[in-house]
Amino acid sequence: MINKTAFSVSLFFLSVIFVFFPALLSAGAGTVPDGEKLSAASFLSIMRNPPGRHSWANMEGTAVHRRSGAKTIKAPLRLGLLFTPVQTIAQLDFNNGEIYNIGQTLGKNAKTVLTKKFPDTLKAQLPLYGIEPQDLAMSFLYWDLLREEEREHLKGQLCRKFILKEQNKNGKYLRVSASARYFFPVKAEFFHKDPAQKNVKPYKTLEITSFAKKDKFWYPGKLRLEGDNWKSMVSFDKLDADENMYLQKFGYMYFHGDFLWNMSNAIGGYKETRFWNMVPYLHAGFYRSYGVDDSDFSDNELAVGAGMLHNLRLTDRHDLIIDMKAIVVNGRVHG
Repeated sequence: MINKTAFSVSLFFLSVIFVFFPALLSAGAGTVPDGEKLSAASFLSIMRNPPGRHSWANMEGTAVHRRSGAKTIKAPLRLGLLFTPVQTIAQLDFNNGEIYNIGQTLGKNAKTVLTKKFPDTLKAQLPLYGIEPQDLAMSFLYWDLLREEEREHLKGQLCRKFILKEQNKNGKYLRVSASARYFFPVKAEFFHKDPAQKNVKPYKTLEITSFAKKDKFWYPGKLRLEGDNWKSMVSFDKLDADENMYLQKFGYMYFHGDFLWNMSNAIGGYKETRFWNMVPYLHAGFYRSYGVDDSDFSDNELAVGAGMLHNLRLTDRHDLIIDMKAIVVNGRVHG
């Protein structure tokens, strides 16, 4: 599931829209919090830990970058997202081979982990587009709240504006404008200094320029990033997503052969009246999993493992056999 796997602040937008926005659309009247009346801390808490975090998404698209005095560059990208109640996991494949894995834990002691999976000899192209991979895991959303600014209307939405600061001495600042109704951000501005100071301008700005819908999922069709003398546009044209990651129903079949060893007889000798015989064994065979009801998939893999038979003698004619088995199979198998 994790592999059912852009840039800068995009995961922030995607996570709220994929996970929370569909829940809002399907929720009954009176179940949606009033974003206009919540305190700043409560509003941010919902954005940081939205309900329905049992989802995954896989998006594909392109990034285009224009910089003054330079040629326009373009690269494909694929973004995989996995949302759980305790963490967000993302994998970004940029320009066919530049892979970044980002993990963001949730809760009070939230932590961001970034790993790169490409050769050191490969020059990273992502920074040329004004993109920072760690932002994909919403790490900036856990920055310290400094204050809330005056509300504004953006793209037809009443938005609440928050100023956040990175948790280090020389940390960056963020102004995020979020829809008070849907709890999703419309605009994000990054600063090197507190924007309350005079003549402080953002070094990077991100805005959603269009939305798209597939089934019941809304997602940003296009996002624009801007800085001094440069612009980047990210467009997504393919989406695969589901919210029932832990609710899929499946069945499986396992055809196998076993190698058994009666340990009790080997150690203590054969005894007809022995109450408990222990028989460890090894097994190997063909494993098939398949979806049922609304889940449509099938996987075929070889599997191996070990087990233990507990043969309990109840009477001369009746035994109780307890079979404890472990199966090792490739992780790409569903279920």
